[in-house]
Amino acid sequence: MIQVVLDTNVLVSAVHPDRGPLAVIRESWLTGRFLVYVSEPLLDEVEITLTKAYFAARLGPERTDRFLTLLKRTAILQPIIEAVIGVATHPEDDWILATAKNAQAQFLVTADKVLHALGSFGPARLIDPAAFADYLESTEIE
Repeated sequence: MIQVVLDTNVLVSAVHPDRGPLAVIRESWLTGRFLVYVSEPLLDEVEITLTKAYFAARLGPERTDRFLTLLKRTAILQPIIEAVIGVATHPEDDWILATAKNAQAQFLVTADKVLHALGSFGPARLIDPAAFADYLESTEIE
């Protein structure tokens, strides 16, 4: 089973996708085609992001609560045992790299083009949502 870290920008966009790459990722995640790993900092950022005016107006508290419950029930909580410092261009992105590193994830799915410039980090290939959805659609994952 492949291990994946979905960045905050991917998770919050996957709350209710109708179609496209995020719908493929969400469906594959919820049907168990891959394991999602999160850390406490990632969960905190997702929760904070979903309470911002943009998402609050579009989702409402009930849908937001359902998604957070779903995320906490289906994702594997990965403790950050080994920190990452000074790797990402934005220091606040080091924790997402630390989540992927500590989880030994094969993929870190992010829409952050600056993080994509790294190409990979440890065993994790940094990939955008469209490329990951293509991978899921073209690969038989056991």
